[in-house]
Amino acid sequence: MQSRRVKLYATKKNIELLGYEREAMQLRTELDRLSQRIEQVRQLLEGYHQQMAMPEMTGTEYMTILDIYHRLSERRRFDESRFEVLDAERARLTDRKSTRLNSSHTDISRM
Repeated sequence: MQSRRVKLYATKKNIELLGYEREAMQLRTELDRLSQRIEQVRQLLEGYHQQMAMPEMTGTEYMTILDIYHRLSERRRFDESRFEVLDAERARLTDRKSTRLNSSHTDISRM
């Protein structure tokens, strides 16, 4: 009877110990997760401070950038229209050349 009580008491303590170990594992997992979050926040804060340390763009610099952008846009539109004209001229010359070749073959075959 006494040994049965000791075994039951030991089993009860083992179950309690397993519960504590499970809870300790969950707490370790949660602590690791929180440590990762703290590191992420630290990195974000560092990036924020670096961003704030950079000098801001002045109005003159912004206007210069806009001017350059508009000039590049105009140049791009000019180049696109020029390409269209050159492409049409190339097609016209190719058509003219093929017409001339066809007429010369016709002349040769008549002879």
